[in-house]
Amino acid sequence: MKVIVAAFAQLILLSQWAHASSLEVCLKHYSGNEQDFSGVMADGPIEVPAGTVFQSAGYKYGTPSDPRDEEHMQEGGGLAWSGIPQEEQKRRAKILQQESRGLPPKTAFVLTKSLILSQHHYCAMGSASNVLSSTWGWEKAYAGTSDVYYEAYGIYKEDTLNTSFDNMGSFGLAAQSGQLVAAPYRMTNTTVRKP
Repeated sequence: MKVIVAAFAQLILLSQWAHASSLEVCLKHYSGNEQDFSGVMADGPIEVPAGTVFQSAGYKYGTPSDPRDEEHMQEGGGLAWSGIPQEEQKRRAKILQQESRGLPPKTAFVLTKSLILSQHHYCAMGSASNVLSSTWGWEKAYAGTSDVYYEAYGIYKEDTLNTSFDNMGSFGLAAQSGQLVAAPYRMTNTTVRKP
């Protein structure tokens, strides 16, 4: 992964406010993903540090720990699922229509406190704030939709955004491999602190 480091001061915050949310952060954990899950958990619990930035990655169909519902996805690489109730199939068909019109607007969150994920607690709730930046294309605040999931994008630390995840142990491995995902909940207004 190419190392991208940019001064956070250049991220030009577009507003003095953003939405603070609870963000459910998970390691992907579902039937068929056991090997990848075990690989990132090989050295024990993973700390997801404060300052981790999550960027919208696409529409979700399943749980936060399996946002694309790969456990039930039929073979062939298409977006079809086996063993899903009829009402859920209808809901997903609507999402597929949205997806066919393009990806959702890019949005991003930054964790305000670190979280610990473990073998038995592979999801955790934490507080997060929207990041608004014309530099990175995060120009819209979270709109409250539950149909979008987020993936780890970088670390904001000391006024820089580092997207490499190099030399960050199991956390870096999980982030680089797309195994670290998130879903936002419960918005409230908060003030963005500029560096």
